[in-house]
Amino acid sequence: MEDRDWKNRLGKKGIAFYSFLTEWARHVNKTVVTKDHVPWQDLPGYTTLVKAFLAEMKSKDVRRYPSALLNASYSLLKNEKLLNVFIAIAYNKTR
Repeated sequence: MEDRDWKNRLGKKGIAFYSFLTEWARHVNKTVVTKDHVPWQDLPGYTTLVKAFLAEMKSKDVRRYPSALLNASYSLLKNEKLLNVFIAIAYNKTR
């Protein structure tokens, strides 16, 4: 935890960030299920991670989304409440 290199790699919000989100969402979905659903809003850091991810989606051209970003979006869609937000972002970026 003292090594700041991981913070720098994730802070750039590139492939490492998207891969982290993918694995994190999968892990949460496997381990934090209570009564058939995951209490996403109760997870520490969830809101911050999702906001950072949505900002990345907004800043990139839809046609040039890296596969790691797409994989992260699939994993984050375990929270079905994000579907409308993802669609709105993609729709607003198309012509």
